[in-house]
Amino acid sequence: MDGGSAGISACYLAQNVGHSFQTMLQGAASFCYMQKMTNAPAGVTFSGTDSISAALTPNSDSVEKVVKVVIGGFSEGEGSIDQNIFFVIPGRDTNAENGNLYQHSIYFCDGSTATGKEVATIKKNLSYIISSINRNMWFTEELFASSISSKITIDSNGRLIFDPSSEKLITMESTGGFCEYIKGEMTLNNGKILQKTLEACGDFGERAAVTAMRYTGNSVDTLRFQEGGSKDAFGTFITEFRDTRYVSAPDNVEFNEDLATVNLEEDEFYTTLPVIDPDAFQTFDCDREDADVTINMDFSNPELAEHTAGCETRGLDNMDFCRGDEAVSGAEQAAYGMCLG
Repeated sequence: MDGGSAGISACYLAQNVGHSFQTMLQGAASFCYMQKMTNAPAGVTFSGTDSISAALTPNSDSVEKVVKVVIGGFSEGEGSIDQNIFFVIPGRDTNAENGNLYQHSIYFCDGSTATGKEVATIKKNLSYIISSINRNMWFTEELFASSISSKITIDSNGRLIFDPSSEKLITMESTGGFCEYIKGEMTLNNGKILQKTLEACGDFGERAAVTAMRYTGNSVDTLRFQEGGSKDAFGTFITEFRDTRYVSAPDNVEFNEDLATVNLEEDEFYTTLPVIDPDAFQTFDCDREDADVTINMDFSNPELAEHTAGCETRGLDNMDFCRGDEAVSGAEQAAYGMCLG
């Protein structure tokens, strides 16, 4: 009924907005750390180069550069971890041949084992593409892959930043965990998100869904879910924020039209299952000794930890706040028991 309670569906629509931005912000973390390394007040030392900026600059020819970053004292959970990271940076001639302004590949190593890879590329037309693939640290059969495509621009200070007016495409996939597979594709443009989802989890079987959402705000602090709708095999649901709460809005013309543009049975997204190849990172030699440059980052130094704190994007951690909330989760289970039992 129009104006009635929006219930658990509204919670999940808001959560989807959070997930979308959490993924996008995490995808920019590596560039953030690279920028912070160049002017860190303390805790960073290097050898084989004149400066951190020079270390991360491509060679002027086609010879690739290998940069080893030794991470120490980085907090994770209740302890700290030591990790080696390798940057592989193609030379400028190679970038020019491939139509790139800049590119790097990052390999994340835990001892002698590579646990993930990230590739970031800036094209000559200022398109920005970053893709990553990694393995779950605790459940080694579970693999994750994601990509972010957008454009960057130059601000008044001459720095490269995300173009706020440019469309952003985010893809996410996982295999081998509690869910046999999860697949997502999100397009963000002009305050709206269109998201496709395909997943097969536990005894619930396969679920295909499409979601359209509107958000407001231009920062993590001001980000708010405003209205949206979702469609799956059980039907269509739309909610709007009115006055003080989210209510059901089945007659919303805009979101009914948005959801109708996607066919859950025929769209190619839903007919192709995710396949993630771990060879993309696990064939990398973490014991290689041919690094041109070595950088040491000691995060036990409070000045360095404070300097890089903004790269952690902690403002959008823990976006599983629907099932993660005991009261909301309990209400959902009770509703399923009464309505579907």
